Amino acid sequence: MHATTLIRATGLTVLLASLGVIAPARAATTVGNNLDQTPSPTVSVCDGSATTCTVVPKSLIPANQAAGGLVAVSGVVVRWQVKSAAQAPNVSVALRVVRGGDTATGLGRSDLEGMTSQPGPIFTFPTRLPVAAGDRLGVEMSVRAGAAYAPIAATTTSAGSWDRWQPALGFGETRRRNSDKPFELLLNADIEPDADADGWGDETQDGCRGAAGPLAGCPPVVVPPPTEPPPAGPVVAGPGTPAAAPPPAPGPAAVTPPARIDSEPGPQITGLQFSATRVRFRLSEPAAVSLAVQLVTPGRRVRGRCLKTTRSNRGGPRCLRRVTVLTGRTNAEPGLNTARILRRPPGRYRVRLLATGTSGRLGRTVIRYFRLRR
Repeated sequence: MHATTLIRATGLTVLLASLGVIAPARAATTVGNNLDQTPSPTVSVCDGSATTCTVVPKSLIPANQAAGGLVAVSGVVVRWQVKSAAQAPNVSVALRVVRGGDTATGLGRSDLEGMTSQPGPIFTFPTRLPVAAGDRLGVEMSVRAGAAYAPIAATTTSAGSWDRWQPALGFGETRRRNSDKPFELLLNADIEPDADADGWGDETQDGCRGAAGPLAGCPPVVVPPPTEPPPAGPVVAGPGTPAAAPPPAPGPAAVTPPARIDSEPGPQITGLQFSATRVRFRLSEPAAVSLAVQLVTPGRRVRGRCLKTTRSNRGGPRCLRRVTVLTGRTNAEPGLNTARILRRPPGRYRVRLLATGTSGRLGRTVIRYFRLRR
C-alpha cells in the first residue's frame, strides 16, 4: 500500500498536503425560465412544415424568470433543462448560444438529445458549453418530417415572447429572425464560473481549479524523456597495443512510428472504498487522480433548482441535492492507494474519481454512492 495523502476540508475548502489550498466551489447561476408553468400541448416551437428551427427567449414575465435572469453570465453551461407536456419520440433538441438581437449570430451548441430517455415533464441534459455575459440561450429543434414538435412552451401575455429562426441558425451564421411570438420557452440552464478559462465548470467539472488544462480541467502530466548515456571517448593505443579499429560508418537511422496513444486504454481505477476517514482504490498504472465527494441530501425544487428544505419551500416537489464537500487531486501509484480525509458525518455520499495517465490518457470516470452510518 502506498503512502497516504491527507485531504482537509472546512466547508467547501480542501487542502491537499502536496498541492496546497484549493478555493471553495461557487454555486452555479440558473438563467432562463423557472419551469413553474404548465407547457401547452398546442404551441408549436417550429412553424409549419419546418424540420429544424432555433427559438430563443426574448422576454419573460418577471415572475417566470429563474434566479439568474434571462441572459447568460460568463462561465460554462454544465446542464440545461426543458419542460415538456409529453415525450417526443421523433424530436431531438439541443441548447444553442446566440449573440445579438433580432439579427443574431449562432455560436456554440450542445449535443442533440432525445426526448424519450426520461419520463418528464422536466428533461435534464448535462453539457459543457462556454458562454459570455450577455449571450442568449435557446433551443435548436430537429424533427422528423411529418412528426409532431416537442411541446416545450407555454402561452403567455405580450410581456413574454421569443425569437425564431427557420431553418435553424448555424454556427457562425448571422441572420435576421423569421418571427417573434408571444409564447414563453420552458428552458433554463445552469452556468458555473470558469476562473481559469479552460472551458470546464469550476463547481462540478474542473478537476484542477486554478490550473487550466484540457483533461477534465487539468494540465497533462509531462514525463521527461530518459537521459542517454554520454558516448564513449576514443580509445588511445599505448605502447605495444594495436590501435582500435575505427567505428563503422553510421547507416540510415531507424524510424519508429509514433505510438497510437488514442487507441490505448487509460489508467483504470477499481475497488473504490469510502469510509468516514479514508478513500481507498486500486490503480493500474501511475496517474494523477482527481477526487470529488458530494453529500446527497433531500431538498425541494424551487424555480427549476433543488434547494435546501426550509419552512417557506417545504411544500414544493421533493428532489435530491448534491453538495460538494471535498475536492482535490494527487499523484498515485499502481496498486492500492489510500487518501486520508477529515472525518465525515453520517449520510449518503457520491464519490467521483478520474485518473489521468502520465502520457495524458484519461481513464474511465468512476462514480459510486456510499452511505456512512454511525
